[in-house]
Amino acid sequence: MDFKISEDFQDEENKESTIKKDNSKIRIIIAVVIAIIVFLVIFLFLNGLLNPKKKDTPKQPNVVESEKRPLTESNVKILYGYVTYSTNPNGPRYDKFVKNDKVTLKDFTDEEKYYYALQYVQVEDFIFTEKYDENKNPIFSISDRKIKKYMEYFFGKNVKYSTDITIKYPFSFSIDDKNVGTMKYDSETASFLTTFAKEEKVDETNIIDPYLGKLVEAYKEPDGGYRLVEKVIYVNIKQQNDGKYEVIISKDYDHKNLIESIKDQSEADLKKITVDKYIDKAATITYNFKLNGNTNILVFESSEIK
Repeated sequence: MDFKISEDFQDEENKESTIKKDNSKIRIIIAVVIAIIVFLVIFLFLNGLLNPKKKDTPKQPNVVESEKRPLTESNVKILYGYVTYSTNPNGPRYDKFVKNDKVTLKDFTDEEKYYYALQYVQVEDFIFTEKYDENKNPIFSISDRKIKKYMEYFFGKNVKYSTDITIKYPFSFSIDDKNVGTMKYDSETASFLTTFAKEEKVDETNIIDPYLGKLVEAYKEPDGGYRLVEKVIYVNIKQQNDGKYEVIISKDYDHKNLIESIKDQSEADLKKITVDKYIDKAATITYNFKLNGNTNILVFESSEIK
């Protein structure tokens, strides 16, 4: 048998050379892949460091703020007139809102509901029935439908009130030179039968109102309602032996939070007392009004003293 040692050896060398070349290529490929990975890692790290990704923040809803309104605006003047209303144009306002720390619709008695509703009544709302009472006073009537409408003007469409009471009310107008109406509900006609008398004369007059108020701010709310802010001081006077007066000015109805006490004041001095002098120490009453259902009528919602 012939042996070709040289040829077999050469073939082995060729094989080894080929394997070495293949291994070199693999090492080069692996090195390139590793280099690419290292490059990407470094790139992403540096990119994140230099350009941090902003966190997505939820979109905030558009906040509509209250709109400040001028104190001379018609709505503002009318609404302020409602809450400072007095049946006596020369006397103090009714004390409902200056006396109670907080007032809502449920806090009104039936008498108080009539008090505020009847301010809207006009003289032409009363119709002469062609009848007279036992004292020969003419009897007039006003329909409960109109009374309900005027109740809704102040208290809103869901207002409830009793008709089983007698109402005595000094109107701002007169019929036959008489302005105090006595009203009783008549179920047969669904109306209030009313007779009028002259207002009794009261000799005693207030030298100064027991509470003085000043409207300082007004706002229209996003929902169409209004908010009024009033400053109020409470005044109590005591006559001294020499005829002059001691004046006690407080921040509350019961005069527990004293602002100032002044002696030896004349009547002229009393008339000079104003809220402006005590504006920083005065009580603050906030009145809230809302739209009455789908109408454009603003009705009372609440008041609060602070």
